[in-house]
Amino acid sequence: MTTTPAHVEEADAILRRLMTEHQSDPYPLFARLRELDPVHRSSMGNFWVLTRYDDVQKILKDKRFVRHFEDFHKRSSGTDADTKRSFAESQSHWLIFSNPPEYHAKRAVYNSAIFSGSRVKDLRPLITSLTDELLNSATDRGEIDIVGQLGYQLTIKVMGHIMGLPGNADIQPFIDWAAAVGPTFEPLVEDSVLRTADKAMDKLNGFLGDRIKQRHGGSGEDLLSRSVAAMEAGTLTEEEVLANAGLLYIAGFETTTHFLGNAVYSLLRHRDQWDLFTSDPARLVDGAVEELLRFESSVQAEPPHRIATEDIQLPTATIPAGDTVVPLMGAANRDPERFKDPDRLDITRKDVRPLSFGGGIHVCIGQHLARLEANIVLVELARRFPGLQLCDEEPEWLGGITARGLRKLKVRLT
Repeated sequence: MTTTPAHVEEADAILRRLMTEHQSDPYPLFARLRELDPVHRSSMGNFWVLTRYDDVQKILKDKRFVRHFEDFHKRSSGTDADTKRSFAESQSHWLIFSNPPEYHAKRAVYNSAIFSGSRVKDLRPLITSLTDELLNSATDRGEIDIVGQLGYQLTIKVMGHIMGLPGNADIQPFIDWAAAVGPTFEPLVEDSVLRTADKAMDKLNGFLGDRIKQRHGGSGEDLLSRSVAAMEAGTLTEEEVLANAGLLYIAGFETTTHFLGNAVYSLLRHRDQWDLFTSDPARLVDGAVEELLRFESSVQAEPPHRIATEDIQLPTATIPAGDTVVPLMGAANRDPERFKDPDRLDITRKDVRPLSFGGGIHVCIGQHLARLEANIVLVELARRFPGLQLCDEEPEWLGGITARGLRKLKVRLT
């Protein structure tokens, strides 16, 4: 299909809708955008948007695309871009904005602490125990909110254990802080959003800073202790320890919680797939999780975005050096050139390989943990409540083009 000015204008209109309106089903818009202009240069913020699986996969793995905090901050600073922000200060030290060669040494600190596949497996008994506890307490009520009463409760406690933080009965502040930071990953961000993120980051840094101080000179195995040890060894700075503690804490529960909600909702809306899954959950769960990640990922666009270090040729366009690229994984995961009948949920689908966790050297550091938590929760729900029913067939979705999740998902524990 030849791209015309009318097609470009329509593609921009679709992007505007995706970024500013709540979408219960964004995938027809993704499909139309992919049809109109699969490598689209938006006039709204002068960034490129990619929607095809092969293009997105290439961008994610190509080391000629890097991450620059300065560019990201410029694109998401609103009108008062020169204002000194506590949120921007923390953000500038995030691991996800680091590039080789220093990136590898910094990431190794967190991988060796807990996020490698082998280390994550050790958390299975804890995650299973917490899941059982939460489902047991909900059984008498006869219903549970998969997002608020299961997802957040489970993932925040797991991250607290990983980081060496004491259990906190009141998890609402952490949910609020995550809700304030999440929208800053959108391609275009208003000043009001950043001001809210400033306040949330100040509170989160205050909470974590006091606990980091207690780790100095220690030898604990938790994530905070290992981060402080890396700082004392010169691998991380004090600012990096605090900033990345906040990032990993929030990222470690927010996206997984919403994926759990998305996964349960998708299965129950496709009853044949739920019934198939409950017939043998232990055998089917690994494939089901991969298909659910493809079908309804909680991360639809990669945060942060990539910068081309040189002119890079794609099949239908050339990305000039210095330009910003936004890979839309949610669109790529429904690309009919890669997946037969992409809008059909099929938990037995082969060779799925979703792009939901990104790719290349910046692939999501928490991917193994997220998969394990989803594996355990889905199996336990299917084993205990094969008659599980939605309380609301049309729950409310969060807005934005980057993240996708439900505000709540109440189900009857039948």
